[in-house]
Amino acid sequence: MRVPLPGRPAWLPSGFAALDRSGHQLLVLDRLLALVAHISAPISDGRFDATISMDGSLAAFASLDHTVVTAVDGTIRWQRKSVIKSQGLPRAPLCTSTGPGVC
Repeated sequence: MRVPLPGRPAWLPSGFAALDRSGHQLLVLDRLLALVAHISAPISDGRFDATISMDGSLAAFASLDHTVVTAVDGTIRWQRKSVIKSQGLPRAPLCTSTGPGVC
């Protein structure tokens, strides 16, 4: 399977994670860029961002109206509505991972 990688795939100790917006999913790749898992985005809004924990066990998806954390199998572990207002300049959500956690 060929997958176009975004400009900045997230590095994991075991490989990489890449957001596939066209397929509405987060792809987890090993160090040889072979597909290990794909996690469907639980967010229907087209404007979302995603990240994965350093150990690859959790993924976080953020839109302007909510954030969802899932296990790799897609099971929702946590979710919260956001209060980000989309007024003014165009905005896009940003989801970052620091250390072993997500968002």
